[in-house]
Amino acid sequence: EKTDLIPEGVIRTDDERTHRYHYDSQHRLVHYTRTQYAEPLVESRYLYDPLGRRVAKRVWRRERDLTGWMSLSRKPQVTWYGWDGDRLTTIQNDRTRIQTIYQPGSFTPLIRVETATGELAKTQRRSLADTLQQSGGE
Repeated sequence: EKTDLIPEGVIRTDDERTHRYHYDSQHRLVHYTRTQYAEPLVESRYLYDPLGRRVAKRVWRRERDLTGWMSLSRKPQVTWYGWDGDRLTTIQNDRTRIQTIYQPGSFTPLIRVETATGELAKTQRRSLADTLQQSGGE
């Protein structure tokens, strides 16, 4: 059988790849691994706030190190999630920030804005520099 339930999580196997899912006592995904031929390809860990909302995801991917060996990255890719009640309003990682504005009192999205994080940082620095320049000139 391709899918088996085991005490520490769920294992799913397809084409020499094994997926392992681990859940906490609240049935939330907290750890995921994907291996191929017993070598790690991806490892993910998930964090939740006291209300059960996912607030962060860390992902390590297989990459070639300086010696030429393939291994999981030392530094994870981190994604942060921002909430307004039960509405997901922000998703941000190293590269992008996605912000969603909802119709008041509903879960219907009105606007979704995706910004490159690097551009966002440049804009913030530029506006701070402009502000300092303007206040210094007065």
